[in-house]
Amino acid sequence: MEGIIFLIFLGSCAILGIYIGIAIQFGKIAESKGYDKTRWAIASFFFSAPTWIMIVALPNKIQHHELLSALHQISIQITGKSTQTSVKSNELPDL
Repeated sequence: MEGIIFLIFLGSCAILGIYIGIAIQFGKIAESKGYDKTRWAIASFFFSAPTWIMIVALPNKIQHHELLSALHQISIQITGKSTQTSVKSNELPDL
């Protein structure tokens, strides 16, 4: 009886370790996209698969800012003057 309880405990610890490892990896993915690593890792641990899908679908903030600055540089080169856009850092500009 004690052996079965020990095996159940050992299996539970292994599953918990796997879930923690998965949560850390999805936190790193979110961080590479420009989001808070800890927040997404915790959400990934508690809500698992739905959060994993959300993390994969997150837009890349870093690439978004690079594209906006490149478009701004192109517009300066074309028009010859600098224009300020009224776009917040977390929203896409109106085209």
